[in-house]
Amino acid sequence: MVAIISMSPSQCSSHLGEERDVLVKRYRFAVEQALSKADLLNTQNITLLQAVVIFLIGVRREDDTKFVWSMTALVLRLAQGLGLHRDGTNFGLKPYETEIRRRLWWHICLLDIRAAEDHGSDAQIHERLYDTRLPLNINDDDITPDMKEPPKERVGWTEMTFCLIRCDITVAVRRVSYTCPNGHFVPATRQLNPDNCSKMIRAINDRIEDRYIKHCDMNVPIQWVCATIGRLILTKLWLVIHHPMTRPERGLTLSHANRESLFATSVEVAEFQRLLDGDVKTYKWSWLFATNMQWHAIAFVLSELCVRPLSPLTDRAWKCVSTLYTEWIKNSKQRK
Repeated sequence: MVAIISMSPSQCSSHLGEERDVLVKRYRFAVEQALSKADLLNTQNITLLQAVVIFLIGVRREDDTKFVWSMTALVLRLAQGLGLHRDGTNFGLKPYETEIRRRLWWHICLLDIRAAEDHGSDAQIHERLYDTRLPLNINDDDITPDMKEPPKERVGWTEMTFCLIRCDITVAVRRVSYTCPNGHFVPATRQLNPDNCSKMIRAINDRIEDRYIKHCDMNVPIQWVCATIGRLILTKLWLVIHHPMTRPERGLTLSHANRESLFATSVEVAEFQRLLDGDVKTYKWSWLFATNMQWHAIAFVLSELCVRPLSPLTDRAWKCVSTLYTEWIKNSKQRK
């Protein structure tokens, strides 16, 4: 089913001879029936849980109801039942099994934070819930089921780099969400001020740049995607803590310098998103990019366009927002 989701309507017609929506509906139903017959609610099978997570990652692209959000809660409980929230080294598991469990757990973390963002709720998973370490920065060929000791991590690009960038920043997103003044996550007495949050984000940015992004070859499409998405999410973090719509002290006004910086950054985020969606070299991954809506950036750009005089920057803003909106309308199932 996810293979079909990753295809365009024209590809479905030419390769499979049917309309994409018909195929998605048919195979989604088949997967749901298979999961039911496999007794998903009571499963202790890690392979079945892997299948469910892949299924939900794909369905997020097609379904803007609360299905994925609700199912993610079930997946989390099943994962806890399998002990995935505890690192495999606690149980003396082999390196291969430990690594598989880490990869699955962190994809559940990614699903949780994305589903929560889709519906404006808090993520279920917080740092005190688990001690599962990040997966190793290795290629798949570096690890085998019979290994007694874990392989040494590579420095530079690997087949896991894209996943690791997203996982590493997920930790940062959660940390910022629960400690910075961007809403109702924590009591005011525990919140940091925006300056301290900015320092935290700069530190996160330096870590991601040094560990991953600087090793990416921008001439290789997947590596360019990794670097671009990494920088996109890091910029989004900065937007979240400064965004006037998500600040508890709503009565405070932004300084002129901060407002200009926020607007320019929001336009840049929207342009990066448009670039990811429209680049021929990265088109085959566009189904995944479409699951990440840049709500904060677009909301701020639209609010500013209501009051700003025309300028080259507002022209850029209108262009990228209009393009993104057209794509959202095209892909949206319920126009929500």
